[in-house]
Amino acid sequence: MVSVIIPCYNRKTTINIAIDSVINQKTTRDLEIIVSDDGSTDGTLDFLREKYHDKIIIVTSQNENIHGASAARNRGLDMVHGEYVCFLDSDDYYLPDFIEKMASQLDTNEEIGYVFCRCLKQDSRTGNCTNWTKEQLNYLERTYHVAYSAKCINTISIMARRSVINKVGHFDTTLKTGEDSDMWIRISEVSNGLFLDYPLSVYCYDSADNKLTTLSSEEKRSNGRSVHLKSLLRCNINNNMDIVRRIINYRSIIILSITDKQGVFFSIARKLYVGLCTICLFPKSCILFYLKKIKK
Repeated sequence: MVSVIIPCYNRKTTINIAIDSVINQKTTRDLEIIVSDDGSTDGTLDFLREKYHDKIIIVTSQNENIHGASAARNRGLDMVHGEYVCFLDSDDYYLPDFIEKMASQLDTNEEIGYVFCRCLKQDSRTGNCTNWTKEQLNYLERTYHVAYSAKCINTISIMARRSVINKVGHFDTTLKTGEDSDMWIRISEVSNGLFLDYPLSVYCYDSADNKLTTLSSEEKRSNGRSVHLKSLLRCNINNNMDIVRRIINYRSIIILSITDKQGVFFSIARKLYVGLCTICLFPKSCILFYLKKIKK
């Protein structure tokens, strides 16, 4: 069985697209669709119960407060029965082969704990689709993905074994942003992943204002530093000797601690400063790091 968790808040007009994309998957596998509502007031719950009846499982918050996407996904995780788990936002959708192609990789590769694919982004106003995922992913981006670089894993483009998620725990609700990246980093620390170099999911933007997570540039940088600091701490506690992961974490913390001003001068200055700091911290290991950086 594959479990799909869909967090939502006031998504009466879009959530049917997400749910239908799961129901209409080209697969014979048993599917468990868990919609975790975070206090909708626009009639979303009545719409779901009337349209989908017993096709979905509805989980609601215990109080009227809005807790955010992480808490909503965690409530869904408490309900899952599937061997494999994936996450779909309530205004996005899967392409028809998502479940079968992702799950089949986990079926045939026992050493793999999770699989992620390319993701498209669709302008809800025009319907035009372009790539969300970076055009080319190098070795570090395929192996360490969001720990090293953005636009590698979208929340709607990953499927993981439930046993792996149970091992690393739930989404961190103390993080206001970056909680999904934190989860994928933790998963990559305890298991190997596989990248599928073709799109199977679609991220829709500008479709509505009712988002469970409001992004702020400064909050994003602050939470990013916290995510990488926690990863470093776990490496020390678990005696993880993956020197490349350590370098990536230090590198990311430095990047997120210096100016993010735009322009050629600041871009070059950042690269030189980060490179110098990294070499000073890990003079011998940097050779391995930059060799893996260019490896395909």
